[in-house]
Amino acid sequence: MGFLPFEILGRITVDRTYKPTRKQLKAHRSKASYILFGGSVGGAKTTWLVNEAIAHCLKYPGARGFLARHQLTSFRKTTLITLLDWLPLEWISQHHKSENYIELKNGSRIYYGGLGDDIRAIEKLKSLELSFYGIDQVEETTENFFFMLNSRLRLKIPGVKYKAWLTANPTSNWVRARWIEAMIEGHEFVQALPGDNPHLPSSYIEDQRKFLPEDLAKAWLDGDWSIISDEKNVFSYTDILATMKASLKIPKRFKECLGCDPARYGKDETVIVRKKGSIIAFEDIYGKVDTMETAGRLIRAAGNKKMPIKVDSIGVGAGIADRLKELGYNLIEVIASARPFKNKLYKNKRAEDYFNLADMVEKGEISLPKDDKLKMQMVGIRYRIFSDGLLIIESKDEMRKRGLGSPDRLDAVVIACSGEGTIGKQIRRGVRLTAISMDDEELPSRGWQRFA
Repeated sequence: MGFLPFEILGRITVDRTYKPTRKQLKAHRSKASYILFGGSVGGAKTTWLVNEAIAHCLKYPGARGFLARHQLTSFRKTTLITLLDWLPLEWISQHHKSENYIELKNGSRIYYGGLGDDIRAIEKLKSLELSFYGIDQVEETTENFFFMLNSRLRLKIPGVKYKAWLTANPTSNWVRARWIEAMIEGHEFVQALPGDNPHLPSSYIEDQRKFLPEDLAKAWLDGDWSIISDEKNVFSYTDILATMKASLKIPKRFKECLGCDPARYGKDETVIVRKKGSIIAFEDIYGKVDTMETAGRLIRAAGNKKMPIKVDSIGVGAGIADRLKELGYNLIEVIASARPFKNKLYKNKRAEDYFNLADMVEKGEISLPKDDKLKMQMVGIRYRIFSDGLLIIESKDEMRKRGLGSPDRLDAVVIACSGEGTIGKQIRRGVRLTAISMDDEELPSRGWQRFA
């Protein structure tokens, strides 16, 4: 394992030694190729970025890198000042200000420029071969520049590991889609909040919270990516994090059930969730298998025929439901397309169940497993308003068009929680029934259908 930036810098006698914060250290240790750091103001993003660049240049003599912001003027006023602040003069061979590059005495060179207003920099990039690049405030620029810079990572240096370092504040554009919503191989997001930076004034957060509008405070101080958005997110990012940190206790008397979302396609997951009172846990997660094996896993997890087993029984789940019903297990079929309890607000039961879960998450009434895939799926899911004015959750096909996978883990959680809060319909296939209230201890003959 190579030296981290602060380890390299600490080995050289300088007046100022870089001592990373806990979150900076986590980002430095990341093995991902494309690291996004920040997600708020005051998290020491730029300091982390320039020290990564300096360390790379020291570790690989002859390295070539490009640091940028969308506008050159912004780069000169911010990122460049921070870079020169951390880069000792005795390490610099020359700073060619007209050509926008800094050459170190070991032959490494850091080019810099603006991606949106610096034509010379873009022309120069077309002929450069790089071993790294960094974009400060990457949310300001477009994904095409990200692709272009990535295509330049081809400089041949023995043992080099090509890297891309990026910083950002919460936004609703392509940055959120790549690092927050999607689980793309080689990408990692490391969140750093103002509270993670010990070098800020003690009153910084309080002062900013008084000054900023509420939505900007949630985005810039709390790191909520769902606040600043042109899209309609079902879950708040801050609520998701809080729910995954919640330590709710299981009461002496509680209701327990299993929820299952069976896999439909090759890369999809079959997910079994166990719900004990207000606590959700993943019981089993695996790739696509035949329906009889999934039925067997559910039977094993249930342990007895009284345990309620909730299954998405449309499509692939139909075979699972049939088998459980045949063996006399306590099956509850969850039909996403069924008529909701609040049929003047939601288009179907899937929408109602999703918003019921969102309500529980917002109120802190549920504890979810700390799982990165689940978190990304919750951040990524959106709703829209149908032509008749009813709310509907985007389909899995719509999510795939945005480059996102099937929200299997989230769907399993939604299924396990189906029937909590404001109840929608859970019906026997092909039978139209009236929704009911689950405040009653016993289920009547209408509404939820159990097969026991």
